[in-house]
Amino acid sequence: MLGINAHSLGMLAQARRDFEAAEAWYRKSLAIKERLGEEQSLASTSHQLGMLAQARRDFESAEAWYRKSLAIKDRLGNDHGAAQTAHQLGTLHQERGDFAAAEGWYRKSLAIEEKIGNEHGAATTAHQLGILAQERRDVATAEEWYRKSLLIKEKLGDEHGAATTAHQLGILAHERRDFATAEGWYRKSLSVFEKLGDELGAARTAHQLGAIAKTRRDFGAAEG
Repeated sequence: MLGINAHSLGMLAQARRDFEAAEAWYRKSLAIKERLGEEQSLASTSHQLGMLAQARRDFESAEAWYRKSLAIKDRLGNDHGAAQTAHQLGTLHQERGDFAAAEGWYRKSLAIEEKIGNEHGAATTAHQLGILAQERRDVATAEEWYRKSLLIKEKLGDEHGAATTAHQLGILAHERRDFATAEGWYRKSLSVFEKLGDELGAARTAHQLGAIAKTRRDFGAAEG
């Protein structure tokens, strides 16, 4: 119980971006869990220390914590937890610009998510693989991943997630200068954001629609 309380206090401090206090609480939690042999909880706190280090851009420490967490989860057969940590290792390597390693971790995460039937997780990872491919300028692969993600999200009724992926498909078409297709995706995204009351998402997508109008020299529409 003490280890769990210390972990919760660490998450609270991390949410406040008081990273020094968060690390102290997580390490206290870790020490208690190691003493008690609570491996499942130990993996959870190690993962959280990885998240903390990543937020501080201490990538080497973050990777070490994630690998520690993943090793425990793999040993215990915690597939759901292993998929989450593999996904985080993907984001870590993507931030570092190591796209090949990032793709490997995302694919590991996706394989586990598909094995255990975690469709929401699979959709999230497929979307991230789309972003990764887009950063690598592999447009065809990016579109495949985004469409896979979108299909799952629509099946699950995840409207906000679907709107986010539709927005990315719009950006992809926009970069290809396929303005008609881009506008279609942006309008699909915008209608959902407005329906859900996501003002920030709606503003971001409306801005992209304005950029298309401006590029087409339709200044009146751009201002509107």
